[in-house]
Amino acid sequence: MKKKAFSLILLGLIFIPFNFSQAVTQNQINAEVQIVCPDNYGNWFSGSGTIIDSKGIILTNKHVVTDEKGDIINTCFIGFIKSINDEPDFGTKDNPNLAQVKFTTASQDMDSALLYLENNHSLTYPSVNIWNADSNKLKFGEKIEVIGYPGIGGSTVTYTTGDFSGFGSKSDGTNNYIKTTAPLEHGNSGGASYNSAGEFIGVPTMVVAGSLNSLSYILTINSIKNWLSGILGSSYKEQVITQNPVITKPLTDIQDNITPPDMKGYNINYKIINDDILKQSKIQYYFNSKDIISSNGFKKYFYYYGDNILANPMESGKSLDVVSGINYIPEEFTITDTKNKYLIIEIQDDKGNVSQPIVAPWNMKDIVISGYLLDVYNKSKDSFKNQNESILKKYSGYFVKNNNLIWFVNPKDKTRHIIRGGFDYDEYYASALNSLFSDSGASTGILSRDLQNKPRNVWGHLLIEMLDNNAGVGGFYYIYPKTGKLYDFSGLINWLSEGSKEMQLIQSLAIEIPSSDLNQIKPANPINSYYLDNEMIPLYLNGVFSEKNNTETSSNIKGLSGKILLQVESHGEAWYVNPKDGKRYYMANGEKAYNAMRNFGVGITNNNLEKIKSDKNLAKKSSGKIFLQVESKGEAYYIDFNGNVHYLKDGAAAYEIMRSLGLGITNINLNKISEGNL
Repeated sequence: MKKKAFSLILLGLIFIPFNFSQAVTQNQINAEVQIVCPDNYGNWFSGSGTIIDSKGIILTNKHVVTDEKGDIINTCFIGFIKSINDEPDFGTKDNPNLAQVKFTTASQDMDSALLYLENNHSLTYPSVNIWNADSNKLKFGEKIEVIGYPGIGGSTVTYTTGDFSGFGSKSDGTNNYIKTTAPLEHGNSGGASYNSAGEFIGVPTMVVAGSLNSLSYILTINSIKNWLSGILGSSYKEQVITQNPVITKPLTDIQDNITPPDMKGYNINYKIINDDILKQSKIQYYFNSKDIISSNGFKKYFYYYGDNILANPMESGKSLDVVSGINYIPEEFTITDTKNKYLIIEIQDDKGNVSQPIVAPWNMKDIVISGYLLDVYNKSKDSFKNQNESILKKYSGYFVKNNNLIWFVNPKDKTRHIIRGGFDYDEYYASALNSLFSDSGASTGILSRDLQNKPRNVWGHLLIEMLDNNAGVGGFYYIYPKTGKLYDFSGLINWLSEGSKEMQLIQSLAIEIPSSDLNQIKPANPINSYYLDNEMIPLYLNGVFSEKNNTETSSNIKGLSGKILLQVESHGEAWYVNPKDGKRYYMANGEKAYNAMRNFGVGITNNNLEKIKSDKNLAKKSSGKIFLQVESKGEAYYIDFNGNVHYLKDGAAAYEIMRSLGLGITNINLNKISEGNL
């Protein structure tokens, strides 16, 4: 964005209203400002803000006012407009519009800041009332209107709109946000969002890019008011209004070009690197530098990879100088679990302008499981000989199991489809079965009046009930070909809570099939894996995936002493390998895990316990052990293999540790460890 020639802005003028949108008014447009914050390291951060009080109090995002070290920038330049045709006016060189950053959020799941304009002439600014707004009233499909200063929109204020798509969730740290299809771009951060009634509902904060589309996240006004209440008390509105700025003029004047770089389409891809020696799978990310949009050259990337969707790459990540012709992040990230991961990138141009974070989510569970199933499919193709019609007829319509795998032999397309792998993730296999039901080439429609008669010609088919009088789809059914019994799979297909029961039902219905027969039925490409190639197949994750992982040596098994193991080829049963005798002990639930761990504990003095807590190298020497604080009340602590000390307060704490620290292990390797009895 080219800086407008300096001229002192005149505020408080009356403008002729126009039909901008259903919700946004002229006053709300005038209350929208551009914020530009220079830090002491040569970086320029820009975003949007909303004046929420006539004395000049501005609401924005914290990341707009945070430097590369994670510290708050004290003073920022503020640009105003008088009409939608104007570029923001930042004042004069000798008398710029400045604001002090007064309040910022501290928790990871909040991204908010308040700035106070230097108002020496007691001007009255156009402002938006946020105090009576309620974002919890939003309904699915309700229109969300956004205004701000995205770089992609040029130098003027920009309006976008979309639907309310739902609330965020605690599981990924977005519980203080709402989701919307309204497009956001670099510079929108910190701006304003309104509902269809023109009420302020939150601050646009980030875009999370999917493989095909993206969702925008807006920090809700309710969470902002809760934050202010927490730091200022119940009279937070009055406390906010009575504050005054203490302005420290920036060491540098605003520069000519403050347009941050942009990444067109958020196109970030990946490939998998499998290390057969270390038995590790790693993921590496790459993108096309031609997708970077920048009015200046770009010189550096900052990137973060981890669990925190709101992480600041400049603060928590690493930096990478741009090298011509290299379009990938050189670091390879080891796949250690199936938790969602986020690759977050910020781009810096030659002028120091820094883009807002580009958040690329990676559903590691889908990547890992899809890769595993494709690996199974590739091995099945290699083992497949010729289609044997008599064997196909024998198993047609059945769920069959072989070597910890369950297949469905589909009578319609005459192939076998992988339904369950060597470990249990019911939601994925529900998805696989759901996709089969959705495929007209694999499923069969049947009228409601015919379904109950169970016609013999559809036994063994995946049946979609077609309601009479063209009233739509009813349930999803399967008729067991051996007995003609009708089973309702609707719970599994519709993702209801009882879906796991249907999964167990499928396992119970599955009949054994010898490898010699299985290899004479053509395998079908696994659902949700058709787009993967050999560079996208992770083979290793804690010893779970691929036949290569089933060849652990005895030395590997001995290395499991003190660890918590999860029996992934069954129902995730947890075991603790006692370092004293090398045997595994079953921990059925939190209470039993707690009692078992206390039984295996050894006494430790308070002094020695504190040494372990404060010295990770010392703690690692005690990895896998359980200590009892004998000089206190016998409190129990478990030391994990990263040197972290976990307090076993009760059964719930023991259960959480058991699940969060457990390593997956195959049945064949688990059985190499003798079972002990308490």
